[in-house]
Amino acid sequence: MAEKFLDETIREQGGYETLKKLFQHLWIGKGFRSRLDLTAPTKFMGPRRLVREGPLTKAKSGKKLHHVFLCSDILVLVDDSTKNLYRLV
Repeated sequence: MAEKFLDETIREQGGYETLKKLFQHLWIGKGFRSRLDLTAPTKFMGPRRLVREGPLTKAKSGKKLHHVFLCSDILVLVDDSTKNLYRLV
């Protein structure tokens, strides 16, 4: 029981660190003048959690399109070459 709790705590801390690192490199808006704080708590759902992260590839060609961060309340698609926000879904 304690092992599961410890594993979950470590995973949540790692997710927080990943979101913090992404926030430091992520710029949005015209001219990329503003930031989206991914470490801030959500308005209604409590703290934001990183659920999954990884590359997004085309099924047929295998071409890598973007890097994806799936959080508890938002999906962020990032262009790896520039680390700028590409699209929010």
